[in-house]
Amino acid sequence: MNYINTETNQYPVGEREIKDMFPQVSFPSPFTPPEQFKPVFASPVPEHNAVIQVAREGEPVLTAKGHYEQTWVITDKFTDYRDENGVLHTKEEQEADAIAQDLKSKTPSTVTMRQARLVLLDLDLLSSIDEAINAMPEPDKTKAKIEWEYAAVVERNSDWVSDLGQQLGLSDVQIDALFRLAATK
Repeated sequence: MNYINTETNQYPVGEREIKDMFPQVSFPSPFTPPEQFKPVFASPVPEHNAVIQVAREGEPVLTAKGHYEQTWVITDKFTDYRDENGVLHTKEEQEADAIAQDLKSKTPSTVTMRQARLVLLDLDLLSSIDEAINAMPEPDKTKAKIEWEYAAVVERNSDWVSDLGQQLGLSDVQIDALFRLAATK
């Protein structure tokens, strides 16, 4: 438990620190601090987007209940800035990059063929696969057919997945989303 010194507003102060401040005092067990030290009750971190925001502990507040509670301050991780070349990097661009990187990191590198087929079925894309494979040039078409018919897993970074995605008109972001969705099947 953390405490606040109500005379100096020093916070946080732990039990060990309080005992060190008063070396000549024998404290009871369980620990009871001197009168000027009040316990600060923990409060949950508010909901926020940890990819683009930071939760920092704020100053404790004295509540209407007569005790101190922990507070939180949510701030943005990014602000506009100019780099050494004078190029402006906006907060919005940085947030978009952070969100894209976070999504990329959550994209599985493989899914089972069953998972892939189920998600394609759910999105009405399964019936388009054979047609898309047949539209590929050789030898890519034959490689893709072998992978589609015999592979146990689908690897996100394989060439045939990228080629198939192109044939289906899917962007890399959409393919990543398909892999994340397939992982839930």
